[in-house]
Amino acid sequence: MGRWVDGNWVWDLRWRRDIFVWELNLLKNLLDVLIRSPISGADDSWCWRHNPSGFFSIKSAYLFICQSISDEVFISKEELRLLPKFWKTWPPSKVAVFYWQLLQDRLPTRHNL
Repeated sequence: MGRWVDGNWVWDLRWRRDIFVWELNLLKNLLDVLIRSPISGADDSWCWRHNPSGFFSIKSAYLFICQSISDEVFISKEELRLLPKFWKTWPPSKVAVFYWQLLQDRLPTRHNL
């Protein structure tokens, strides 16, 4: 992938196959982006941006998804308020999928097909 040479990071990308001619410009663009990205010698770590602690939790993911959904048009505020009550009942997966499809008007009815 790459290595440090005299204090500088040098990209050494390897591909499973030869690059096609039409991909050369894409490869150049990728390398331009990689070269502009700051590289440090520090260890990498995971950080979940949707939780102030930086740690992932199901609750923070759920709240993030609910917030994202509330910004969309396809689910009304009333339907969104029903979601927490629905998930607390631990419905069977068939019921959960049916409910989700119903909320998004994605049931396989003649009208939707």
